[in-house]
Amino acid sequence: MIQKIAVLSALIISASCMYIHQSPLPLTIGIQPYPSHDAPSYDFSYAVNDRHTGDVKNQHESRRADTVVGQYSLIQPDGLRRTVDYRADDHTGFNADVRTDVGHVGNQATELPAVSRSSMVQHVPNRGSSWI
Repeated sequence: MIQKIAVLSALIISASCMYIHQSPLPLTIGIQPYPSHDAPSYDFSYAVNDRHTGDVKNQHESRRADTVVGQYSLIQPDGLRRTVDYRADDHTGFNADVRTDVGHVGNQATELPAVSRSSMVQHVPNRGSSWI
């Protein structure tokens, strides 16, 4: 019986607290909203060209108000250059255009090796066992 009274009391207290504190309390602190006339703006870029390790990459990015536009590129381990052009804003979100330039090659061969379809598939003979 005591358990039922305790549960009923907790429910009454919870309901009364929800009724009493319906509206949020105003919180006043000394933080001013970001002024709209000072739209964020920056330009950023860097480049790495380390012949010893083969690390070659660069990036540049610009922001004007709520739009960020940029590009980065790097030399992949197979020697191809990957370039990514991107744009981000509040209306369209993040959009990227990725390209791989076959013409540029770092420390690798200048042409991609030809791969025939038959060399990619290996035939395994059926030994009479069922997979099902």
